[in-house]
Amino acid sequence: MKFIPTILLIALGLTSIQVSFAQNNNASEQENYTKKVKKKPEQTNNQANYTGNKINTVEDRNKQRQQKGRELSNYQGNRDLDAQNNNRNEKSKTSANAEGSIKSGTLESRNENRKEKAEATSNHEGSVGGNYLARRDKMRKDKQKETAKNEGTVGGNYLENRDKMREEKSKETSTYEGSVSGNYLGKRANFRENQNKKVANYKGDILVKTVLNRNKRMRDKSHEAATYEGDIIVTGRRKGQHPSAVYRGGKIKNSYTAKEKYRKRMLKKYKRKGDAERPDADKKEDARPKYDKKEADIWNK
Repeated sequence: MKFIPTILLIALGLTSIQVSFAQNNNASEQENYTKKVKKKPEQTNNQANYTGNKINTVEDRNKQRQQKGRELSNYQGNRDLDAQNNNRNEKSKTSANAEGSIKSGTLESRNENRKEKAEATSNHEGSVGGNYLARRDKMRKDKQKETAKNEGTVGGNYLENRDKMREEKSKETSTYEGSVSGNYLGKRANFRENQNKKVANYKGDILVKTVLNRNKRMRDKSHEAATYEGDIIVTGRRKGQHPSAVYRGGKIKNSYTAKEKYRKRMLKKYKRKGDAERPDADKKEDARPKYDKKEADIWNK
């Protein structure tokens, strides 16, 4: 009980300290907030009075454009047109009155040289004298005579020897008997005769029986082809009757008769043999079971 008031006093002290600390913090926060709030009206005034830099730049740009336009309209250029025209006129006059760089004396001397050369070429007799042409004609005539009287480089004995040699060659070829001996030709003739006899007497390697069978088969085939009447059945019918009636009626009739014949045949079969359709497994009789004699001792116990 004694410790309770001390605990209460400690708790109250702590609460007072927290309250004072909270008051101090709140006071500092309020001061910062008031500072911020005080700055805001200044900023708002500046924003209200702010007109922007764009307006001034647009006005300056318009002024610069107006000045450029005035300068271009009043621009006269860096050159003087009157001075250029005067220079052109002077150059045209000088070119029109130009007499050239060639003197008249040189032209006259050139014309005189040309006349002298023309006269020299017209009276020129050439570098060949008159004796040259006469000597040339004489030389040509002498050459023609030599060619006319030329007998060739081959002597007369050469032609005679050539003719003799040709005659001898012709005689040799006419009397030539060849390099093959007489026995060879005789043997060749005999060989040919023997081969001809063999070919004439050759009977072949086919038997007579095969030839006869082949001929018979061919006769049979030709007979079948000659007597062939076709594979289409022609049914007989009355005069004026449609062919379909005969065909269908005969078909149905034939089917009924075939069934009737089959039925009668089966009845006869069943009369003779009553177990005709009975399977073989049923026909077998069961065999009697067989037992071992020694089993009796077991069962009788």
